Amino acid sequence: MEHLIKHSDGSRLILEVNQLVAQRQYRRALSVLESIIDRDPENPELYALLGDVSQNSDKNEAIAYYKRGLAIDPKNAHLNIGIGFLYFNGKHFINAEKHLLNIWIEDPTNIRLLTALGKIYKSWKQYQKAMKYYHICELLDPTNPFAIYGLADTYRGMGRNDKALEYWLKFHNLEPHNKVAITRIGDCYAKLNDKENALLFYQKALDIDYDFFACLGVAKIHILTKNTEEAEKIFKKISILEQKNSRYFFEHICFYLEAGMNDKAFELHRKASSLFPGNVFIESLNAKFIASMPLTDACL
Repeated sequence: MEHLIKHSDGSRLILEVNQLVAQRQYRRALSVLESIIDRDPENPELYALLGDVSQNSDKNEAIAYYKRGLAIDPKNAHLNIGIGFLYFNGKHFINAEKHLLNIWIEDPTNIRLLTALGKIYKSWKQYQKAMKYYHICELLDPTNPFAIYGLADTYRGMGRNDKALEYWLKFHNLEPHNKVAITRIGDCYAKLNDKENALLFYQKALDIDYDFFACLGVAKIHILTKNTEEAEKIFKKISILEQKNSRYFFEHICFYLEAGMNDKAFELHRKASSLFPGNVFIESLNAKFIASMPLTDACL
């Protein structure tokens, strides 16, 4: 989506820039803006416009323009929002946080800012901070899907499966075909030891499309119910599609070890070690192999 300029100046040149952006002629639009800024080099709004247009073709150039404007006016809302969300979308959360907080202080009910800040703190596992912003957003807009999803995922990160389930179900009502959320609902039910509902939601996710975590969830339910044969069938299906996924190998090896199939576990572990050298999760299984060996072998 093109970043069209929203500006109160109705001059011919600004209108021309908008037309050029709509036509995706970004370099020409930038040239026009540069001609304006030559006459008004201390105008921070012009640098904000240059940053907005540059986002369409060169994000580093956009950041440079926003920074030039912020050097003139550090609290400028347009500049902080422009650079803040540019950093946010690029997952440069440390830089994003500074600029988004600058604006949130001035605009505390801005839902876009609230959900962005919540996501930043959730990614840093600062769950209480994340909840603060998501809950404010929920109060302002109780059906905001970004806030509801954020709260569900934050409670998930905290291990609060009961609360996570509550919010995943709310999100499911808003977006009933979201496969990730449906799988997460299955995960919550599984962790709450409701195997029947866990299987129900995992299957709902798989009815939409293949999902590694839904398949893994089904396999783990079969493991819990000692249905080793069905669990192995699921892992065999997963293996066809997940040969580049170290998590698949880790889970399948753990299953073999728990089922006492040590020879199969060893064979799969050797393959995984070759495919993912240095992988901490695969290497962490070495201790399990030693523990599974007969005492006389382990002492050799």
